[in-house]
Amino acid sequence: MIVMRATGGGNVIGYNYLEDGWGSSYPTIPEVGLNASHFNDPHMELLEGNRAWNYDSDSFWGNSIQITIFVTT
Repeated sequence: MIVMRATGGGNVIGYNYLEDGWGSSYPTIPEVGLNASHFNDPHMELLEGNRAWNYDSDSFWGNSIQITIFVTT
């Protein structure tokens, strides 16, 4: 799993394959595969060509802007 927390911006996460996103202490709840907004102010992030079971974001931990996701099928 890849999670961006308080990044400086302008990052690219490209062409990864993610699977098996289950935590050992919570085996019935899947984790988020790719999340570019899990803390205060990630911005201008690019997630391109990744294979994951879930792309997600959250607003609980702070705001995030200009997150771009390009999914290849």
